[in-house]
Amino acid sequence: MCYGIAAYNLEELIISGPCGDNKTYYWSIITLDGKEKSYHEFDGAGTNQTYVALNAFKSRLYISVWKDDSLHCFGLNGTKHFTFTHIDLKGPQGVSIDRDDNVYVVGYRSDNIFQLSPGGVLIRIIVNEIEKDPIGISFDKNGDKFALSHLCTGIGFYRLVLKSG
Repeated sequence: MCYGIAAYNLEELIISGPCGDNKTYYWSIITLDGKEKSYHEFDGAGTNQTYVALNAFKSRLYISVWKDDSLHCFGLNGTKHFTFTHIDLKGPQGVSIDRDDNVYVVGYRSDNIFQLSPGGVLIRIIVNEIEKDPIGISFDKNGDKFALSHLCTGIGFYRLVLKSG
């Protein structure tokens, strides 16, 4: 079962999802005609959805896992860089990367957004500027504005003051 999907290049996609054993998840690079080029498994808790984002350098893959309230970071060779969890991150869903390679993960059940450094260090938790039930997040090409989808209210557009350098 596939829940998460990200464009890797013009001919390949990265997909992710639960393995079905309530203990592991997978991510895989596949061609547009469905041929698997690589396959990786990682530990998780329970079968539920995942969301995927790839940084602009195509060197790091970020996967949020709803069931165990975590964000995982991998190199495309399968190396695990980190797993991020936080008491205030519940039901992580959408993941996006800004122009400075910072990572954002949306907490659906916690009604917040976590901003992390590329290495997984918490920068801040954004709570006051967002509406309830956030699901997906996507930055514009300049990386200073983002769209946030919400379960019941549609899409909201936000400007974020980002630290550069």
